Amino acid sequence: MRIYELIWNNDRIEHIARHNVTINEVEEVCFGFSLILKAKSTGENPVYYVLGQTEAGKYLFCVVIQFQDGKGYPITARPMTDNERKRYQKWRK
Repeated sequence: MRIYELIWNNDRIEHIARHNVTINEVEEVCFGFSLILKAKSTGENPVYYVLGQTEAGKYLFCVVIQFQDGKGYPITARPMTDNERKRYQKWRK
């Protein structure tokens, strides 16, 4: 995944806020040391799952669409489930 900038609109900001997640937290995870998994998608642009930890220690699961110009569109972001967190921690070791 090669994304250099995330495109934010009010709908996505409000959506992640319902999960108690901020823009800064999503960007920390997406541009930090994170586990990136390619998701199955039917569209022309690839979709990725990004699992990572914020500087404050919050574990997040993010879904991002990658565009050809290097920009990404965040679909959602939420705290990781217990299973996602275990998988992420195993990957970090």
